Amino acid sequence: MSEQAMGMTQKLADFIATTDSAKIPKEIYDHAKVAFMDWLAVTVGGVNDPLVFKLIKYAQTMGGNPQATLIGLPLKTSVSQAALINGAASHVLDYDDTLVSFFGHPSVTIFPSLLALSEWKQKSGHDFLTAYLIGLQTGAAIGVCAGLDHYMAGWHATATLGHLASAAGCARLLGLTPQQTAYALGIAATQSSGLKRVFGTMCKPFHAGRASQAGLMAALLAQNDHSPLEAALTLVKNQNIELSDIKTITVHSSKLALDAAGKMKPATGLEGKFSIPFCVANALCTGITGNQAFTDEKVRDSDIRQLMEKINVVLDEKKLALEAHVFIETLDGRKHEGFSDILQQIPPLPIKKDRVLKKFQDLCGVMMKNEQVGLIAGKIDRLETEKNMADFIQRGFVNNQDSKSNRKSTTG
Repeated sequence: MSEQAMGMTQKLADFIATTDSAKIPKEIYDHAKVAFMDWLAVTVGGVNDPLVFKLIKYAQTMGGNPQATLIGLPLKTSVSQAALINGAASHVLDYDDTLVSFFGHPSVTIFPSLLALSEWKQKSGHDFLTAYLIGLQTGAAIGVCAGLDHYMAGWHATATLGHLASAAGCARLLGLTPQQTAYALGIAATQSSGLKRVFGTMCKPFHAGRASQAGLMAALLAQNDHSPLEAALTLVKNQNIELSDIKTITVHSSKLALDAAGKMKPATGLEGKFSIPFCVANALCTGITGNQAFTDEKVRDSDIRQLMEKINVVLDEKKLALEAHVFIETLDGRKHEGFSDILQQIPPLPIKKDRVLKKFQDLCGVMMKNEQVGLIAGKIDRLETEKNMADFIQRGFVNNQDSKSNRKSTTG
């Protein structure tokens, strides 16, 4: 390793190990709690995915001590397998948070390892949130250095950067020294991988779980030494355009967006998540933009398919990241234009909290009673006062498991 590279690694390690949590503003912790609620919601929403069943079967085959809980299930497994399974479960819906500088989804790589580790080591809510913020900042800093070229070259940044973000958060939570933290970053980096080529398959969410698991492993070893949719919705609403009056919708999109969501004729709900025409048509026809929008039934809906036929997606080399221009022409010849860049349209904290709470209720309400959902939401809002994250998991998820599940209590 070059002297310059080692210098950069050591600076990151020093930041991870020595940052004074007292100097982190309260508002930043509030944002972290919203992110945690969002992550819990998508994790519960994804527990019945076939990939999760595959990974649980794998964990049962491998055995191990029941150290950490699988969220939304009456199961405990090893801390390593819990990070893998919870991480994968939280990304199967592709409905989790994103970060511009991360070029992907940070929380699904950081929270799984930190929660498993916090439950196992009985860490406090404050320490848990601090470790998340440190891991997030580390991943973002490395993401800025990697740049968009890293993603455009075919690497899945959620996976590659996620290894390092998870390692940083776990190193902080374990209280590693700067030197140990540098080792953890190196161990995580040498495992780091993930290809965009597998988008649309089980391997994409597997990336998130694997990154979280590998980051945790690195720290433990070191211790031992969608924009077009928003533009179209806004344009139709503001101009009072009736869907029956639309002649054509033309979307000018970036290469980044087309690479990720360029499926023009999706056949399944999963493929619909990676289709700009479907996302736009479905949002305009139903007004549903959350996880319930991406079902096989919605993709086959005749009204949605009919509107999709009117949508043209054009590559605009001048567009950056998730910028999008939408042009709508009506049957009477009127033309309307709208622009959106969701990466720059970050809502104020109160609005974000309200949106995430509704998402949390939507996804968790399928498996939990409303009282339990409200109880957990309240505990998240006060998470920095939680003295033991194992108690949080026990009271929130283990003692109140829905009777629908009949799996065994451990995977060991």
